[in-house]
Amino acid sequence: MFKKTEKHSPETQVIQILQKFSYPPTHVKAGENLYAQGAFEPFIVENQRLLVSIKTQATESKELEGIRTDCEQSLNAFIAKPKIAKALKANIARVILTAHKSNTVDTPPSNKQPIQQKKGQGFTHGRPPPPEPEKLPGVKHVIAIASGKGGVGKSTLSVNLASALQ
Repeated sequence: MFKKTEKHSPETQVIQILQKFSYPPTHVKAGENLYAQGAFEPFIVENQRLLVSIKTQATESKELEGIRTDCEQSLNAFIAKPKIAKALKANIARVILTAHKSNTVDTPPSNKQPIQQKKGQGFTHGRPPPPEPEKLPGVKHVIAIASGKGGVGKSTLSVNLASALQ
């Protein structure tokens, strides 16, 4: 029977697997341990998937793709053991690279003045807020019907709802 102790818990074993990976020889941090350098986000288990993220810069993503693939294969081999899969509540591992723009890229200084925000406008990321939408004549309320999938009855619901509310 699988014993969940601090030293041998599946979570600890996942960390031990992650600690085996180092930056590739072509990387600026060649040979340094990814885990020790804080490159891994805390892993999570969601919908029976072990999800691991490797933080990187956008310019480094191609260099680290091989590491990502090797890490995913190692974790999937580990999860393939039924006792581990049951204990972790995961049957597949996915490793992704989370690439962010590098702060080291030289960008020319901007002559733009920061946009003053008015209270209640929210954070606009340096852009002016969008114009107010035009009112539809004769329409008091708008109800949005949306789904990320097709064939779930959005049109049918919209027509039935419109006819019921007339």
